[in-house]
Amino acid sequence: MDDNQREQLLEVLSAIEQIEKRMVKILGEDKVKPPKPRKPKVAKIQYAEYVSMTETEYKDLIDRFGVRGTEDRIVNLNLYKGSTGKKYNSDHLTILAWERRNPGPKAPDKARQERMI
Repeated sequence: MDDNQREQLLEVLSAIEQIEKRMVKILGEDKVKPPKPRKPKVAKIQYAEYVSMTETEYKDLIDRFGVRGTEDRIVNLNLYKGSTGKKYNSDHLTILAWERRNPGPKAPDKARQERMI
């Protein structure tokens, strides 16, 4: 590489540095937050036409509500999503939120249980 080519290369590199500095100013890259690392996606299983969740989420619902209670809640969510066209980020969390707002039937108190016998 001769001196002329070396000079041209240094000029190009200097020009590139200046352009990079201008871009940082214009775009404000020094103020932009780096992107958050993404969690690896876990495969969702379809439990109804409009309801899907991971196996872990499904097992959590089984632990909380039993098999029958979980299936009832999945059917209710499926009917709601199918009839309204609503979409949720997490069907599992939607079921838990609905349960928190509208808890199922309460266990009867002792006096009522005795009357029922």
